[in-house]
Amino acid sequence: MTRLVKNALVGAVVAMVAVAGGPRAIAQESQRKAITPTRVDVVITRLQGDKKVASLPFTLFVSADSDFGGTSVRMGVDVPVGATTVTTGRETPVGSRGSTTTSETSSKVEYRHVGTSIDCQAARTDDGRFQVNVQIQDSSVFTADVEGRAALKAADPMAFRTFSMQNRLILREGVPQQFTMATDKISGETLRVDVTLTVLK
Repeated sequence: MTRLVKNALVGAVVAMVAVAGGPRAIAQESQRKAITPTRVDVVITRLQGDKKVASLPFTLFVSADSDFGGTSVRMGVDVPVGATTVTTGRETPVGSRGSTTTSETSSKVEYRHVGTSIDCQAARTDDGRFQVNVQIQDSSVFTADVEGRAALKAADPMAFRTFSMQNRLILREGVPQQFTMATDKISGETLRVDVTLTVLK
């Protein structure tokens, strides 16, 4: 191979690297390929003894080892909890007799948000498992039976219950893992959170 041909080949390689953005672009491309797409299934279950009262499934698509900060889901509704009444006075001139005061009343409905918020991040470990971080905030209107309501104040028109948790566990693909379990002190219901991670092909 002549020196002229060798120089032409070297020049072509240099040009290709420059077009691609150089070594930095190659490193970034390699890092992007290391991101693993996963599906994280979160199931919030309420139990009354051994009886399942409710089961709320959520599915989040999480890119493991990405720089996007994970995935979030927000679901809920604004519940009216009452109204605030405001009365204002206004003076109105009445000829030479001075003025008279009239009052105006306005009301504003107040709302409280109830629902579920979930934040999830995942990262692959060196042994092929995944470190999954899940944060959950759940609130709902209290709807227990009459016996359960006896512990509440009779004057309360509406009661709310809240639950929040944050946990980080090491999961194997496709193996469900219980993240937490808690008991409602008023109704006696048990709340359980199970999480399963699946790698998307």
